[in-house]
Amino acid sequence: MHVTALVALFAPLGGFVAVFPFLARTKPAAARFITCGLMTLSTGCSLWVLYKTCGLGETGVFYLFPFLEVGALKVSWGIRLDELSGLMMGVVTLISLIVHLYAFEYLSGDESVSRFLSFLSLFTFFMLLLVTAPHLVQLFVGWEGVSLASYLVIAHTLGRQAAVNAATKAFVVTRIGDVGLLLGMGLTFAVFQTTTFDILFAELPQKMDHHVLLPLLGPVPSLPLICGLFFLSAASKSAQFSFHVWLPDAMEGPTPASALMHAATMVTAGVFLMVRLAPFLETSAGVKDAILATGALTAFFGSAAACAQTNIKKVMAYSTCGQLGLMFMAVGVSAYGPAMFHLTTHAFFKALLFLSVGSLTHALSGEQNLKAMGGMAGLTPVTCGIMGIGCLSLMGLPFFSGYYSKEAILACLWIHHSPLAQLGLGVGFGVVGLTAFYCARLLILVFRGSFRGNPIVLGHAQESSFTLLAPLLPLIIGAVFVGGAQAFFLDNPCLWNSGLGHAGVTSTIPLLPSRLPSRLHHLPLVVSALALSVAFF
Repeated sequence: MHVTALVALFAPLGGFVAVFPFLARTKPAAARFITCGLMTLSTGCSLWVLYKTCGLGETGVFYLFPFLEVGALKVSWGIRLDELSGLMMGVVTLISLIVHLYAFEYLSGDESVSRFLSFLSLFTFFMLLLVTAPHLVQLFVGWEGVSLASYLVIAHTLGRQAAVNAATKAFVVTRIGDVGLLLGMGLTFAVFQTTTFDILFAELPQKMDHHVLLPLLGPVPSLPLICGLFFLSAASKSAQFSFHVWLPDAMEGPTPASALMHAATMVTAGVFLMVRLAPFLETSAGVKDAILATGALTAFFGSAAACAQTNIKKVMAYSTCGQLGLMFMAVGVSAYGPAMFHLTTHAFFKALLFLSVGSLTHALSGEQNLKAMGGMAGLTPVTCGIMGIGCLSLMGLPFFSGYYSKEAILACLWIHHSPLAQLGLGVGFGVVGLTAFYCARLLILVFRGSFRGNPIVLGHAQESSFTLLAPLLPLIIGAVFVGGAQAFFLDNPCLWNSGLGHAGVTSTIPLLPSRLPSRLHHLPLVVSALALSVAFF
């Protein structure tokens, strides 16, 4: 399994190395063959790792070579394979492969498509490096790498100043939050004398009462301070409220870049970091309350803002803010399994929505204004159907993937019983209603009525080609059927506790009851009925 994981990790980097240095001599067809071929190899290996870790429960950590040695800090490059990293590897590579296939056709008229494909591969490599990191130093390299790659893909069209400005804004805003990660790493090493996850989790019980002396503040509990710093960084990367300002502007980049960033990389990195560091979070109820409150504010704000947007890609951007807020709310009540479950279902239906939006704007010569659309159901029926499936899953209607993961988060909020969790539950119901509203509004403005835009654009509008739409088939299947894996995700104790059972820390750090996953199947019918009523209303 270790060799398979290595191939999965370095195949996307191979695509970048094989294409980018030779752009002047690499034809687009050759670039597509190299990058998509290696991404296919990476996806196959990642899905095998997913099966071995989540299906068979095989885990392990192995190291490749020394990387950094500064005083007492000695780290090596390595790969951590467990249920969490296996799940993320499968999601990241599968979505990335689909985006690679889609991007070549979508940018077929762009002379720099080879460069874009190489940047997508680099983006994927850094995300894989992040999710397989066995210690904080390697995680930091991947963390910074995805920010660099996001800048490159957003600013792909160098002649568009708006795209360059948006890329710069995203890079600068996320750098502010990354100060938290740097300080958190430094404080963690000062307290534990290591940055390796297994050792950190094993030594947590001995550091519960540790304090650090800060200027002007005096002794401060170390673990809550570490958690707060890591939360600051995660909030920045995942566009939580006050850090969200970069995300809507990032829509200036090509649609395939937006799909990859919103579905499987960049913004999901913050959620992953919180779940990976769940043992730390379980030592600080105050930080978890802050995560819950921030997630609730972000979920409500993002969903409300999406209702007022006229740019179709910005509707999707604010929608992502809302869904990320739900994931942070789940983390705030220790529902790490449902948080990752919603991250997985969101990856499928949000990638499907972004790529179907790309198909629509491609048919309309780049038009993104909802007020300049209308009547597209007759002109682009396939795109209409695909976008409808994505919206139904996003709305969380029964039998679609989004329904199961949203229900799990609402259920955990219901069970938690704390006043803040009950307030979060009310916000969750509000988010369900707002999501249903902006999805219905989008579908009506795009596909119903008569065309309201430029008649010349309408004259050239036609359904996208089969080669553009074919890569969306796996996303359609995922948006409809991946929710059926709910029992697996929620009943898998390793995913639920995010590795908290390792190193014997479960006996010391308070967790949710071990039987909580099974209780989710026996909630009062009123919870599910109310959520559905809000959505349908």
